[in-house]
Amino acid sequence: APPPPAVEPETLARAIRCVEGVFQRVAALRRPALLPPPLLPAKAAEDGEASSVAAASPTPDTRCPAAACASPLFGRLAVDADGGEARIEALAGESQPPPIIRPVELTSVPDSVATVEEASAAMRKAVHCCVLLANQADVLPNTFALRASLLVHLFCSVLPAPLPLNHPERVAKCFWASAVVRYETQAELLRCLRLLLAHFSSTTLSLSATRSFDAARLLSMASLASVADAVLRLRVSDHPSVFCEHYAGAADGPVEPFGFEMGPFAVEAEYLRFHCPERTARLTQTLDYFHGMRETVSDSHLVFRWERGAHFGDGEKRLLSQVCLQMGFPMEDEELPFYLSGESRELSDNYPEMLVMRDIVFMFKALMTPTSDALPELRRWRPRDAALFWKYKPGEGYHAHAFARKLEVHPWKEGDAGDQGGAGSGWRSALGGGFLASLFGAGDARPRCPPSGGNPSNLAGKRVDTEEDVLHLTNLPTFDGLLRPSESELLLTYLTAPYLRVPLVLRHFADAQRVRALGHPEIQGVLDACFFEPGPWQPPGKVEVPACIPAPSRAHMATPAGLLLHELGNAPAPLVDAAEDILAMSLELDTGRHDAPVSAALLYSARLMTRMHAFIRFLLVESGWGKEADFPEEFQNQKEENVFETASDAEAS
Repeated sequence: APPPPAVEPETLARAIRCVEGVFQRVAALRRPALLPPPLLPAKAAEDGEASSVAAASPTPDTRCPAAACASPLFGRLAVDADGGEARIEALAGESQPPPIIRPVELTSVPDSVATVEEASAAMRKAVHCCVLLANQADVLPNTFALRASLLVHLFCSVLPAPLPLNHPERVAKCFWASAVVRYETQAELLRCLRLLLAHFSSTTLSLSATRSFDAARLLSMASLASVADAVLRLRVSDHPSVFCEHYAGAADGPVEPFGFEMGPFAVEAEYLRFHCPERTARLTQTLDYFHGMRETVSDSHLVFRWERGAHFGDGEKRLLSQVCLQMGFPMEDEELPFYLSGESRELSDNYPEMLVMRDIVFMFKALMTPTSDALPELRRWRPRDAALFWKYKPGEGYHAHAFARKLEVHPWKEGDAGDQGGAGSGWRSALGGGFLASLFGAGDARPRCPPSGGNPSNLAGKRVDTEEDVLHLTNLPTFDGLLRPSESELLLTYLTAPYLRVPLVLRHFADAQRVRALGHPEIQGVLDACFFEPGPWQPPGKVEVPACIPAPSRAHMATPAGLLLHELGNAPAPLVDAAEDILAMSLELDTGRHDAPVSAALLYSARLMTRMHAFIRFLLVESGWGKEADFPEEFQNQKEENVFETASDAEAS
């Protein structure tokens, strides 16, 4: 007789673990319900009764221990001793009045605005809600999370994103550039932005940073900076600010517009995880705005370049000199730096928008520091703690203090992309991903947020750039035995090709055996990174096709709106088919119990498919197919009626 087929040790171990898990579940179900502990039996009487009689007594001993009454100070609690009950009640003092709970109407902040005046009103209402929540942090639950959610919603959804400065229809179609307002409206907008910056900074630095929360934090700050820049460039009808006119390049004379750089934000954006398509689209709009500013503003007119150093730059000198020249302020070289720090108050008192823009840009760039050691410690910060105090020291530059410490912007220059391709060349292979890659190749104990799950180096524990690096790995992750080494090797290989990894990884888990692995947290992190991290961003303009293969960089593989939207817009069939298979296989594993071993995989599959459906619907709506996406049956019936009418017309002819 032929020998029986050999069973791999890993398969046998997996089967044994499954059987042991079933035995444990059965034993837990057969275990009797928890009951209160039995009453203690009565102790033997002190007069010499037998212990057996005491043990057999059906009633417990309810007598009070003698030591309780034998206390020498027990008599002080008596009613008639030492003044009685009135004396004891006097020791308690006066009762504290109950706290007054002020209601917070978060729904007062609208979901959308149609005019600049409505945007100003929405900001004022958001400030009002944040003040109430901050002042009642000790009596209301989750005030920090509520403020963070409210401000992220305000900056990323309510306030429209401005069109780039070089957009051909910016004056006609941009929400901000097409409006003509009065100066008090512009000043109110900047005042609200300054207050919201304090609330947002203190709130987000009081919460633990996950990958999704860090992405929302950076995107909100980038949106805040872009909106502040657009507010400074508003067209004012009555008495425009001289500083705003020179900043926007609208002053009289041979002047040019000023602006600022986004620093490493374009590199960081590759690894920002967004689970909803609206945030991904807002990221693209923000990157386009900063790219348009960089294309429009010359190098000599760039201001607030804190990532290149804390010194007084040429752009700031040129901007302040123009304002001082028009208004007659002292404009000596020794005096100009103190205008920017606010130590010389002549300029800041007349044009407070200068300090508002300075603080917004500084906090935007400071939050992109790669290590949490450079950020304030995690504690319950108040909005007043987020106020920036500036001081200029000749020869040393500017010193900014907030959150009871000195804050700095981490140095960065164009080209610090972390791989051989240079700036904008694509994917990094270090532990943190993005900007962290160029700084944490050797590892760091305190990164700003958890590392990306889509980076194969994080899973392998070693630097992995290509398929050859995967083949040379001696120890492959098995995710607690849920994947065989060969399956894990295939997964790591897919992750080395980020442009193709979305359909490949999803099809990899569309298997009856591997679908169970979706309940593992690390594998969930891998899939979330593959789907919801946008990858390299493609700026507007012509894409350079590589002249040789293999290409020196992966810059031509960047996408303008993220990998998932790009894949759904060009080749949706593989993704949809694999997603349907995963959902069907997960439903087959459902046992009807929320605590079953496969419940985590089932819930994650449903969550992943729901999020993918949101991206599909967003793509259809933006493409003009929103009604068909919402009412598919109505359009299908209409289509069938059109087919029948066409057939009847053909027969009649």
